[in-house]
Amino acid sequence: MKTKMIKQLITALVIFMLSISSYGQAFSNFSNVEDLFTLPKNKVEEILIKEYGYRLKSKDIKSGIITYTKQNSVYNFAVNVKFNGDHLKMIGWDDTINSGQFMVNDIGNNSSYKIDESKTDDSFGVYNLKSQDKNLVVIIFKTLPNTQKGIIAFTLSKIVSNKKRK
Repeated sequence: MKTKMIKQLITALVIFMLSISSYGQAFSNFSNVEDLFTLPKNKVEEILIKEYGYRLKSKDIKSGIITYTKQNSVYNFAVNVKFNGDHLKMIGWDDTINSGQFMVNDIGNNSSYKIDESKTDDSFGVYNLKSQDKNLVVIIFKTLPNTQKGIIAFTLSKIVSNKKRK
């Protein structure tokens, strides 16, 4: 009887670990996402489709946002991207708190990102981090404890310099 229970417990743990690892593959490594900003549009799209397994869902002509989705046995994923010419301008996605913690830790441990206190609001769970040397800004929307538990969203955007605006 004990052996059967132990086997069932081990099986349940293996299934749980596999579901977490398959979910975390989406965008759990922050540096990999940063690298997409250095690539041309066709290469970014190729990585999303061939390496990450996403499919094109929609293109919003007005906003310029392109949405890619994928589904596995446990989760539905959506990634929104926006390009400025041939290069990535913005990428954003939703995550669960557990998998999203990797992203938060990666950003928190990266000394080139500084919290922008003027745009960060802890009472609403919004964190704005900026990297001057990488010209990237990260916005993290994280639910507070006991409110819509388990949701986290990220947006990573390229900072447009004043020289380029002129």
